[in-house]
Amino acid sequence: MAVPVAALAKLAAATLSDEDTRRKLGWIVAAICSPLILTLALICSLLSGSAEHNNSAVLLCFNGGTIPNKTPAEYVAYIEDMRRSFTLLDDAIAAVNDMAEGESSLDGTRVKAVFYAIFFGEDTPSRRAHKQFVDCFVTYEERTRTVTAEDGTETEESYTEAIPIADIATWKYPRNRSPMPTVSTTSSAMV
Repeated sequence: MAVPVAALAKLAAATLSDEDTRRKLGWIVAAICSPLILTLALICSLLSGSAEHNNSAVLLCFNGGTIPNKTPAEYVAYIEDMRRSFTLLDDAIAAVNDMAEGESSLDGTRVKAVFYAIFFGEDTPSRRAHKQFVDCFVTYEERTRTVTAEDGTETEESYTEAIPIADIATWKYPRNRSPMPTVSTTSSAMV
């Protein structure tokens, strides 16, 4: 086996020692590789365009603004429905933040980003159960406090505090069932 390898090495050295032969081999390799290189450049260009398109959709959903007239009607409907969902999520987040004590509050951007990642492109994400979705990002604790009435009597009352989950690894989104229930069109019951 060593003899053929040595013979191939000698043949390669003899062939590559001639400048004219090296130049011809270089053109042959370039001719063979150029379609592959052009195809890769085209694919990268197309992927860059779709990434820009996705970035525009994210910016329109999160930051608002006018949707360009040339945008397909189906895509406009998705963006508008996601904006409606974000309004509903903002209301649910505000309700949770009212239940939080001190400086702790729910990160609305994170909640909306996860919602967007899961539900963009789905039919009517605004019909999702937004309160239940927001509840995936908090835990609730029953606590008691002493309340002093105007007449000076003290009573204990219980209240619920919302505690935002700081670490996404402890997020309690159920992985073994369908993502989130939808709101029924005939009643306010969850389906």
